[in-house]
Amino acid sequence: MRILFKIISPVLVVTAAITAALYMISSRPPIETMILEETLPIVRSLIVNPETVQLRVYAQGTVVPRTQTSLSSEIPGKITYVGPSFNKGGFFEKGDSLLRLDPGDYELA
Repeated sequence: MRILFKIISPVLVVTAAITAALYMISSRPPIETMILEETLPIVRSLIVNPETVQLRVYAQGTVVPRTQTSLSSEIPGKITYVGPSFNKGGFFEKGDSLLRLDPGDYELA
């Protein structure tokens, strides 16, 4: 009798669980579908016209150059020419002549 109870009781539990699951699935209410209404955002717009405006900005601080270079000559001599781009904040490219030295001292040496 005990062996029969050990075999039948698990089968009864599984059968009851399957029956309960099928009953819950079949008796559930139908799913209601909702149609979402598209709501547009409220926007306030302005017509703008371009115009020139002068702004004044008052600030305090220290200005630091982005790059800084120290130039030195390999030979002594008097400077006879200073290029137009050789000034504070000036820009120059490779091959630009910035300074020219008097060749007299160099030729004597």
